[in-house]
Amino acid sequence: MVWAPFTARVNQLNISINNQFQLKKGWSFELSRYYQTRSKIDLQEWLEPQGELNIGVGKQILKKKGTLRLNIRDLTYFQNYSGYSTFENSYEPFKIKWDSRVVRLSFSWRFGKAMKPVNRSEGGASDEINRVGGN
Repeated sequence: MVWAPFTARVNQLNISINNQFQLKKGWSFELSRYYQTRSKIDLQEWLEPQGELNIGVGKQILKKKGTLRLNIRDLTYFQNYSGYSTFENSYEPFKIKWDSRVVRLSFSWRFGKAMKPVNRSEGGASDEINRVGGN
């Protein structure tokens, strides 16, 4: 048997974006998405593109002590694995699909008093900066 060197490479692009919006009257909105391009894995397996689109809406209630949120994950049913494997004289396509859409309703409650921002001290560094004429 003759052994030959080989180089394994994975060429793929992953894109992820998450946007959060604070709206008026205690409302908020979130939109997130990821996308993975077609890729070759393990020298013999190709994966088709996949991704996910998620949305959510929230509302502060009960004098801003509580928050009610509704989120939907994988709105487009695009999060699945499909592709094919190749071996010496064979070609094996596959598709793995599941119910990836999830709807979640959640409620959170903030206990205690609101925290005030803490003013950070520059310590002795500010004296040194002023001495040398720094801005």
